[in-house]
Amino acid sequence: MKRPRKIGMGTLFCCLMEREELEYRLPSDEGDPNIAGDAYRAPLGSRWDTPEFAAIFAATLRSMALLQSSRGFFKKPNVRAAFFNGIKLISQLKASHVEAFHAEIAAHASGNLTALMAQARDKGHVKVFHALKHMQMITSNVPLTDGHKMALRQSGHAMNLHRGPMSGFFATSFAETWSPILALLADGPGEPLGTRARGLRQDAPLMPVHREMHRISAQRPMLQAWHYLLHDAAMHSEILCVRNAHLGKYRYDFCHDLAKLPVPEDDVASTGEPGIYNFVSELLKAMEAQGRGYARGHGKTRRSSSRWVWISCAPCWIRRFLARKRMASSTSGAAEHALKA
Repeated sequence: MKRPRKIGMGTLFCCLMEREELEYRLPSDEGDPNIAGDAYRAPLGSRWDTPEFAAIFAATLRSMALLQSSRGFFKKPNVRAAFFNGIKLISQLKASHVEAFHAEIAAHASGNLTALMAQARDKGHVKVFHALKHMQMITSNVPLTDGHKMALRQSGHAMNLHRGPMSGFFATSFAETWSPILALLADGPGEPLGTRARGLRQDAPLMPVHREMHRISAQRPMLQAWHYLLHDAAMHSEILCVRNAHLGKYRYDFCHDLAKLPVPEDDVASTGEPGIYNFVSELLKAMEAQGRGYARGHGKTRRSSSRWVWISCAPCWIRRFLARKRMASSTSGAAEHALKA
């Protein structure tokens, strides 16, 4: 179907899982035994907000990312010849070659893809080595794969070489299965000008039992996503004092004051306010899955050691104040020099 504006599959899947069901009422609803309360009530969650649809959407996006990576190797002239040579060797790979390599793997060897590639190269299994190498290359931009882990590791190493060692390390572990915010999101918007069963300003808000919270978070994947993005965005903008932070394509400048500011001209990540790591110049965080079906991030930051870097990322009114101060001091110094002359 032709659309007036092209959208990506990820945006389409996100809109389907976030959409709200329409609620309407008809005169024929009264007295209908299939409608409770003689009034139709729309479900609180989207019909696509289920674990099954989330798995289908994730598998589709992963397959598209793999195809895009393979297409990129075909289109680049500088890597096309090496890629074709590897494909020729992979086409000659047989099950017996894989079985022979599997028999020579050490008993206590690491199971990651990089370690298996090193063993295949050292033991002379050239075809298996090229198969593993191509698998690692085409999965470098696919999350939750060994290729993506390698890309993150190389980015962190390049960050250390370019800027120096990290200044701080943090791991964000939010209360996912016993959170009043998650329960409030599960309640839905509620009635206009009505009362709510629980409020965030209460000291001890009314909470479901722990098993029910597990069921809610398992049945509604978008609730987990909203809960994590809300907390992680607050962590970056309010505690780390960082702007222009992204998780994939999602920007963490959810505050309207930060979103209205122009894009900074320098490469400093700080908002101009000191956070727990002072003025952050850059950060990198890798995500992982927890055993309870939730996400967790391990990040490292590097703070700026120069006050001139802080001045470059300070708000505009601070820069104007410092400029006026320098201008006043230079003017008074010139006047004193003229009087002495």
